[in-house]
Amino acid sequence: MSSAGEFIEVKADWHMRFITWFHGFDRQSLRPVRRPERMPAWLPKGRSTLVPRASHALYLSWRTLKLRGGDHFLCPAFTCNTVNLPLEKAGGRPLFFNVNRDMSIDWDHLDSLLSRPRRPKVMVWYHYMGLALEFDRVREFCRDNELLLIEDCAHALFSEHRGKPVGSFGDVAAFSMRKTLPALQVGALVVNNPRFRGKVAVPWRETTERQQAYLNAREAYLHRLHLQTLDRSVEVDKPFYREALNDMRKYYGDPSEFWPIDPVSLLAMHNADPERIRRVRRRNYRAYLRELREIALLAKLPAGASPMGFPIMVKKRPRLRKSLLAEGIESVTHWWAPLLPRGVADRFGAAVHLANTELTLPCHQDISLQDVRYVCSCVKKLV
Repeated sequence: MSSAGEFIEVKADWHMRFITWFHGFDRQSLRPVRRPERMPAWLPKGRSTLVPRASHALYLSWRTLKLRGGDHFLCPAFTCNTVNLPLEKAGGRPLFFNVNRDMSIDWDHLDSLLSRPRRPKVMVWYHYMGLALEFDRVREFCRDNELLLIEDCAHALFSEHRGKPVGSFGDVAAFSMRKTLPALQVGALVVNNPRFRGKVAVPWRETTERQQAYLNAREAYLHRLHLQTLDRSVEVDKPFYREALNDMRKYYGDPSEFWPIDPVSLLAMHNADPERIRRVRRRNYRAYLRELREIALLAKLPAGASPMGFPIMVKKRPRLRKSLLAEGIESVTHWWAPLLPRGVADRFGAAVHLANTELTLPCHQDISLQDVRYVCSCVKKLV
């Protein structure tokens, strides 16, 4: 649920080998399907609602859980403001808790927030990079303190925890498809708690011509991304992940405005192969670990996780990103400092450290082991 991060200026040139951070369309993604308007088989039937983005799901979750304006919610300090702002727009007030430099929870600080005069009603937990970190303890904490749990699964589509899909454990869960699939703008709200089930009212709007033109341009862009993977030896115009986000906020930035899901995204969802995607991403993550363990942010891949990328910790990050681009490798900063929630930078040093040093390497299903080895060789040469 974050942007491509720091803007790195690079001349629009050609490169013999360009490994984009994002995945693209292939023929399988666009196969015709019967009744594309139905829910994809991998989303829980009867308790899932499609929305434009995960931020829209978070906005709807507040009302779905029957929370009131002014109620407080617990939220990790190290996160993108696209997590807290939809909940604030719905009426919530955030209480940020500290996350340590290894992305673990500062449990003492979290406990201290329960003694405030206005006790929080709900906790948001973010599955960083698709990895369900400390999740058993998070669930226990919510259960022991009678807190509702919102699972933010924007990075965790097709991840599993203890043999069950991530997003099955919280009272509600928010998903973003475009971070894992070649979809344009689509997310989902999943309601797990039977107390809150029922048809979720979505105030749909009509698609405008300008918005359709925007979607068409993004579709062409995702076709270009896939072309990068077919033959790494030919010269191709560099497509950047940040291009996928151009003008996104203009059409999808308000989590209270719900535009219809486009047909291309519906096809991509129905044609997805969750097992293959998870298997390839896990293979790539493990290959990175073998070569870059010393600078890896998270040195262990949890069972069942479908990682969105491979995070490393580096100094002089902008210089490294620019050097990697010169080698034909696109990297991403997910939670760089300007995207931290307002006020966090003044109070949470660990969040600032992570925001200034974390860099994510591409790990998606369009990347081969040869690509991973090439990325690792470049990183080791440059760091």
